[in-house]
Amino acid sequence: MSQVYLLRPSLVTVLAVQRRLFHRSVVVRRAQQEPNPPPIAPEETQSQEDEVVLFSQDKDILPEVEVKPFQRIKEDSNLRFSKRIIQPSLEWYKKTEDVNAKQDGHNYQKPLSLMQSDIPSTVLFQESIKWLAKGSYQIEQKENKADQIDPSKISFHIKPSSILSSTLMCGDLCVIKNRPFELVVCVGTPSESMDGRFTFAKADGTIKYARKEHVVVRFPNIFKTSNLNLLQRETQHGYTPIGTTKNDKDITFIIPTLARRMLISNITFSISNKANEQLPVVKKKLELLHRYLQSGIGSWQIPFLKLVELCTHLDLSQDIDKAVSKALHKSGLDSKSLYSLADSHFKLTSNIPQSVDCSLFLAVYWAILHQQGTQMWGEVTVHKGLFFPSAVTILPLGSQYLHYHNTIHKLRQFDGKRISKIAELINSNNLALINEKFPYIIPLLRDYAAGNLQYNETITSLIASLFRKLDKYKDHNVSRDSCFDLLKQINPAEPPNPLLVNQELQLPNNNERVKLEQKIYDLTVPPNFQSQENNRIEYENLVCYCIDSPEAHEIDDAVSITKLGASKYRLYIHVADPASLFPESMDTNITSQSPVLDIAYQRAFTTYLPDKVFPMLPVSFARKSDLGAFGKPTRAMTFSIECELSQNGNIRLLNDSLKIELSIVHKSKRTTYDKVDSVLGKKSESVQSQEQQDLFSLFKIAKALRKKRIQEGGAVVFENSSNGLVRLTTDDNSDLTVVSFEDQKESKSTILVSELMILANTIAASYFKEAKIPGIFRAYRKLNLVDEAASLYEWMETKTKNNEIFSQADITKIANFMTNSFYSSTSIPHSMIGSQQYLTVTSPLRRFPDMINHIQLHRHLRNLPLFYSQSDLDGMAWHIMTRDVTLKNASHKAQSFWTLKYLKDTIKDPSKNFWSIRVTHLPEDGYVRCVIKDKSFATGKLKLNLNQKPLLVGDTVSACRISRIECLDGNLEFELTPKSKTKRLTSQATKL
Repeated sequence: MSQVYLLRPSLVTVLAVQRRLFHRSVVVRRAQQEPNPPPIAPEETQSQEDEVVLFSQDKDILPEVEVKPFQRIKEDSNLRFSKRIIQPSLEWYKKTEDVNAKQDGHNYQKPLSLMQSDIPSTVLFQESIKWLAKGSYQIEQKENKADQIDPSKISFHIKPSSILSSTLMCGDLCVIKNRPFELVVCVGTPSESMDGRFTFAKADGTIKYARKEHVVVRFPNIFKTSNLNLLQRETQHGYTPIGTTKNDKDITFIIPTLARRMLISNITFSISNKANEQLPVVKKKLELLHRYLQSGIGSWQIPFLKLVELCTHLDLSQDIDKAVSKALHKSGLDSKSLYSLADSHFKLTSNIPQSVDCSLFLAVYWAILHQQGTQMWGEVTVHKGLFFPSAVTILPLGSQYLHYHNTIHKLRQFDGKRISKIAELINSNNLALINEKFPYIIPLLRDYAAGNLQYNETITSLIASLFRKLDKYKDHNVSRDSCFDLLKQINPAEPPNPLLVNQELQLPNNNERVKLEQKIYDLTVPPNFQSQENNRIEYENLVCYCIDSPEAHEIDDAVSITKLGASKYRLYIHVADPASLFPESMDTNITSQSPVLDIAYQRAFTTYLPDKVFPMLPVSFARKSDLGAFGKPTRAMTFSIECELSQNGNIRLLNDSLKIELSIVHKSKRTTYDKVDSVLGKKSESVQSQEQQDLFSLFKIAKALRKKRIQEGGAVVFENSSNGLVRLTTDDNSDLTVVSFEDQKESKSTILVSELMILANTIAASYFKEAKIPGIFRAYRKLNLVDEAASLYEWMETKTKNNEIFSQADITKIANFMTNSFYSSTSIPHSMIGSQQYLTVTSPLRRFPDMINHIQLHRHLRNLPLFYSQSDLDGMAWHIMTRDVTLKNASHKAQSFWTLKYLKDTIKDPSKNFWSIRVTHLPEDGYVRCVIKDKSFATGKLKLNLNQKPLLVGDTVSACRISRIECLDGNLEFELTPKSKTKRLTSQATKL
């Protein structure tokens, strides 16, 4: 049961206390407003003062205690209660009433006068709901009159579209990562340029501060207005403060009691209570659904909204098989499709419900957390830009749930004698017998090191009991690092990076389903649709420059230019056309994705890790679609537009000249960023060849395009912001284990390519919107900031417009207020790019959203019915976001693992254990978050000294020593040394 209910009285009790609170407020108010209070005789005053005495049993030993009569204590208590509780509530009520009246104008209807002491508690609850709820609630008993709402019959709903159309703001109901079984309300957004934390209120009024990345569930738009002023600075009332400190110990914040009781307590209680009531049944539903949804050959991810929908439709009172079949049918899936590789995942992810009950959603989320330890469910994927769970991993029944159930039984049997025997073999270095007699210990250690068992407390305790018996590890903390060290000791052939077998990655080495799909990829041969050539525009003489890194696995874009006049050009962005290899792009008889396209949809992106590249498409398809072969006719999709470039560097795009064509390019010329930079580094008068002239013209246009979207679209551009990226090379055993670091620096060539790709994606988005073609857009929404922090975005835009470079201190501060982009099936602005709509089309070989958009364009250009409907894409966008988040998280963890491994090897020499770190967050609980200056993935925390000068975000501290390091968990701790010195870098962001 959630902690919120362990401390809460019943609703009737709460409202009764609230009624008494208002009654006391009326008494105090009337006393304060009495025009002619009766005079108090001097004798009476003196007698009351004389009643206060100082008492001590022994004045020489014990201090004197002030003893007051009961009447004086009662009066002081009432006055203190009025100052602390009643006055803030009355002020809040009046202020909120005025705000609502101003917003609603003449349509505003004042809620029931809550100052009456005789209000029935049920009426108070009804008035609170009707006044403050936005209309996102429903009443199950529709025959009830509007003024007779039964609290138990109220259900609040959210629409998935509201998640995409909003950001985290005041009034949102949320779940915080470190308090997952409690519903809180966002009552404050970041207001200081140094502090990116949001403010949340629990049902009992307690205030909590948390960074944006800690929000794992968000129910937006529940209330009528976000301007409810729930969070108040506590006044200097002369008594001990009851509020919560944020950064200044002399400034405290409170939630007025009336605001909490009317808004926070009522609605959080209504949703949480119903969620708890449904929890036992939801657990049974999920156990049953897991049996049907799990794949015996590997894990896979189902959209969380779809799982909630299945729970909604599943009726346990019916015959089980019929009930599941009916639930699947109502959710748009034939139960037979579960056994079809091509149909099941697509149909389960292509449609999502239009509305979801918040209580049921919360019950499903809590039930998943409870059942993760049984190895039925894996990670809940949370999108950090939407603050909402996009999917949950379904683990195989046999290889996970049943396997580890049996393993636990074996290790516990006979009072743990098997654990003692395994420890004995390890201590005696008799490791060969472990594989022979206890083979199940190897996958257990491997899964634990990979992070696949992090929620299984039973497995964790069994591993800990094993380590306590090992001579080498008995004095060490049990960690994934030590577990992997033991695994390497038992099995020296174990690969160097255990993260590659993490279930969320879904790579062939740990997923039989993906292994089977890879075999399909390896055996498949792309078709040859010769008939398409007649319908394409051929560019025989246009030179297409394919600019990429030397080790690029896919060449999916190229650029060309034709000069039309003194300052007029035609730009061409050619994109590889793998969509033409799939019948979905032209066959009107096909109704579902073919197996190869379905596998690509499941992968959604090419996986890029320091030690692993796992392509989205079959190699044969990529090779046939690759650009970059000079003289070889290659199918492409070409986006072209005319532009005029002025002398002062401004550009005008001639939108009526926009063309999107199915094309064939003949002269694709591959080159590298370094080679292009060498050309662009020359003086313009030394440029002689046509290639050099083309590159110079393309670069001038790219700079003009960037200037245009900065000046007109408010785009923000960061330069040289990625430092210390991991690069692996082979060791003597041909394993990728030698770590080095490189910085990702922006150069003229990267500006050229990125700006032209942004142009193609922007004009494609406009084309889709105007032609009303359903597609997958990409969006970015800024955080909702107030006060000092609100000027941060404007400062960023101004600095970018002035062509000023952000310092590392600036970037560190800004990072606390930046969020993540997301995919959407509807057009939403991308504020960082500076475009009202943005739809990616330039990388179809490695991004499935681009493939979807290409297939839609193919059908549109051929005047055929579109393959994907809007409802298809509404659901597919959630799966794409899930894979995007999963792979980005995996990449971050891999970069962190190799970085910390390098540090761990380095500090074996104590003389090298000195590092300069940069502070990234304000201090909390005696620590401050930080990062090694030149290594972006070496993030950790620094232990502070009590007498140390307070550190600010952006400060650097030299000569810090690493005191703890765990590579797989990503834990890195620093401590100060006598040589440590703090340097405060100058940053304009500090002055905001």
